[in-house]
Amino acid sequence: MLVSQLFDYRAMDFPASKLVFTVTPDRFILVLLFLVFGSRFLSGRFRRRSTGRVEVYIMALFAVLCTVSWLTTGRDWGTERYRWVATLFNLIYFPFGIYLITKNTEYNRLSALSLLRVIVGIGSYLALTGIGEHFNLNWLVWPKYILDPGVGIQFGRVRGPLASSVGMGEWLIVTFIGASLLIERGSSYSKWYLRGLIGLAVINIYFTDTRGVWLSFAAVVVIGVSCGGRLAARSLGVVLIVLLAFLIGVGSKFSAGQTTLFSKRQETVNYRLANYQTAYKMGMNNLLTGVGYGSFVNEWRKYFGPEESKLITELTDGNHNTYLGLFAETGIFGLLLYISLLLCLAGKCISAWRRHRQPEQDFERDFSVLSLGLVAVTMIEAVFGDQRFDPTLNVILLLFVGIVASMKVPGMMADTKPSRGTAMPRRSRVSAAML
Repeated sequence: MLVSQLFDYRAMDFPASKLVFTVTPDRFILVLLFLVFGSRFLSGRFRRRSTGRVEVYIMALFAVLCTVSWLTTGRDWGTERYRWVATLFNLIYFPFGIYLITKNTEYNRLSALSLLRVIVGIGSYLALTGIGEHFNLNWLVWPKYILDPGVGIQFGRVRGPLASSVGMGEWLIVTFIGASLLIERGSSYSKWYLRGLIGLAVINIYFTDTRGVWLSFAAVVVIGVSCGGRLAARSLGVVLIVLLAFLIGVGSKFSAGQTTLFSKRQETVNYRLANYQTAYKMGMNNLLTGVGYGSFVNEWRKYFGPEESKLITELTDGNHNTYLGLFAETGIFGLLLYISLLLCLAGKCISAWRRHRQPEQDFERDFSVLSLGLVAVTMIEAVFGDQRFDPTLNVILLLFVGIVASMKVPGMMADTKPSRGTAMPRRSRVSAAML
């Protein structure tokens, strides 16, 4: 499912591409996963009562509010493409479904390690593609639509198969997280490989040339340093390398002696300022209900005043802030529910980090720390973009935090195969298959 979310199937150059345009592989796989879990649940294999379900109630309220707002607004009715119902799946239905499945599947460390190995494999492919893309080594780049300026957005930066530097940067951060969690449990050869992958991931994050990605990665590193443990030394090493590169001026976009990216591309800053002001006025004028889910793109002109026109001529590029976008379209309740959900997810990670203090629980402790880093990444990216159009980060976030929430299951420290004559619990086998 994670692999299937990497590609822009509309740009794929193969005969069946038109068939998968409407039902992409990731949606098919997710629906299949839900059906498998549903059959297991109905057969009585998942009757365990989950604990700490406040976030589930918030998810349910948020889903109902956004869905009702979408239905009553009717922005998709009569259109060829159901753009806004797709965002409901991206932001709510699929990520929340993944969370519920993962949380209610018995935790098994071997399954979590298997997931991280898959992430490292995906990250290896993305790192090589990014290097090829930046240095014009076209033989390293696949699919070839990555090199097409007419496909996707932000051409000229490292953007990978997602055809977006933001999505590519988020995946590279996940790669850094996966490699950092695996490095202490690998052989001497695999440790060298993972160190090299971490280096390539950091280089490619720089090549994305995207401020939000840089800030998100910085947040992950700071959390790793602050929470201590084995992650602190590795995160501190990254901080020192980046600081050294900044001081000696290795990077032209992030250097003490040159103009940094944070003072460049002023037109994008102006667009966001005008966007934020317009969305805020829209929300304040429709405080309780908003203008309706998906209506920002049609209603912004009513709230685009003289102050905004001094910054930018129009807002045809849509909304660029998840918080203000939800505030404008679903009112104060939609905004509060979304923020509450992110805070609850952060609380889950902090609680797990504090609970796992034994030496044999180092992996679970580190996993909780870097899952908290993913929550921080989502919070930061929500400031600079609309997460309703970013299915990958939403799914990965709730997958990781769902694993953290499942760690409350007794006997979770299973790190080896069952002893001879002992059958592996059925739910553990299901967990391994699902992950």
